[in-house]
Amino acid sequence: MSLPDSITAIRRYRLVTPTVLFGAESIALNKIPQFLHDNPPSSPVHVYTDSLSVLTAIDNPFNQSTVVHQLKIAILPLANPVSVHLYYAPGYSGVWGDEPADMVAASAATKGENAHSKLPKRMIR
Repeated sequence: MSLPDSITAIRRYRLVTPTVLFGAESIALNKIPQFLHDNPPSSPVHVYTDSLSVLTAIDNPFNQSTVVHQLKIAILPLANPVSVHLYYAPGYSGVWGDEPADMVAASAATKGENAHSKLPKRMIR
């Protein structure tokens, strides 16, 4: 996996409704299509996440989760005209970009745009 040497865009979202970590990560990934619609890319898009559970769920063709299904519907069409690649970047492993991402995530609690969850009740805490 070739890592970039710069960050192109940063967005912060503050969850208004408490949720489990899987839900929070999937909500963040669900924001990608709107961002790309508003900012059409001219080259392939590379998205890095430390949420292996969300990436594994997206990759599983038998996953029945509504949240995962919404992600697939939102992200898969984005491959045309440019490709969208999702990568796993393990947290706290020294991978480039992980530390700035953690700092941005921490600041989202106070400076983030409100994001409302449409998750099933079983995913809300």
